Amino acid sequence: MTERVLDQQSSGTRRAGQGRAERRERRLWALAASAVVTLGYGIVLMVNPRFFYQDDTDGGAVPIWIDVGLALRAGDLPILEPGQWMAGNYAVEGQSSLFNPVQALINVIAPSIDDLSLYAAVVKLVFAVVLATGVYRTALEYGASPPWAAAAGAAMPFTGFTLYYDSATWVTGLMGSAWVAQAWASSVRYSRGRSGPLPAVIFLYLALSVGYVHAAIMAGAVV
Repeated sequence: MTERVLDQQSSGTRRAGQGRAERRERRLWALAASAVVTLGYGIVLMVNPRFFYQDDTDGGAVPIWIDVGLALRAGDLPILEPGQWMAGNYAVEGQSSLFNPVQALINVIAPSIDDLSLYAAVVKLVFAVVLATGVYRTALEYGASPPWAAAAGAAMPFTGFTLYYDSATWVTGLMGSAWVAQAWASSVRYSRGRSGPLPAVIFLYLALSVGYVHAAIMAGAVV
């Protein structure tokens, strides 16, 4: 009887050790994917310092970040700004992401930044890493090994449409894709009983509150 108990304890210890080793391996590969994305962004900026500050980012997104950020600093939530283009109807237009807490932080910081081109690149890099790790987590949930999941995650921010459209100009598309990828992984974990519902709910809320219709469609498809 004593030997059986000792064997069970030894087996449990081995399984716990294997679990810790697997989690450590997964974290390391996630860091590797993030490092590759960061390196890739650095290479792009070396070739073209304004690559991530073009078109809609330059003329639309960043000015809205500053305008909303100034309003938030003054204690105001700019639901409607009658003096602005299209009546400044930020809540209905949606893509100002008024009710997204991460975007609110980006907005509050923006007025204090002198180099807005660099700021836009840093913000997009953060979301590229969120996207990469979301794809990585999703691939793991569907049975990919950590190295291959990391390869898929690191590649995603550099696919054609993501790099040359979402990352270069349409930042809300990048944000939506990043949150949806994380929501996908968390939803699979929840549906298979490996996690509670809270992470999936949080990531889905962040995806929807970006205010971009394609993010909402993608979130609906995931659910």
